[in-house]
Amino acid sequence: MRSCGRARTRWRRPVEDGSGTVLALSLVAAIVVGILFTAALSNVAFAHAKAQNAADFAALAAASWEQLEGDGCKTAGGIAKRNGADLTSCRIRDEDALVTVSVRPRVLGLLWQVSAHSRAGPVSP
Repeated sequence: MRSCGRARTRWRRPVEDGSGTVLALSLVAAIVVGILFTAALSNVAFAHAKAQNAADFAALAAASWEQLEGDGCKTAGGIAKRNGADLTSCRIRDEDALVTVSVRPRVLGLLWQVSAHSRAGPVSP
């Protein structure tokens, strides 16, 4: 049986070979980016904890040394350096030591600066 002079064509499905591979590679790339972001965030959090510990120790040392008639800020700088931080500022106000330190972690190839502040002094009655 002939159809009115028209050629009969079959409907063909579009070729989708390899689309699953592209999807899988996209998912792997998204997971890798997520892992890198999480690692970078963890590195910054670790650097902040390190800076805070150094600031606390430096402030305690400065306040203690100041009580003994010494140079509390010089002592704070040495303590900060031994804890892997740089002393950014140190002030002695009344009997309190106010200290700021910074740590420079490398995160994903970039150099960041993380700072922490601490205050130490005698307990007021």
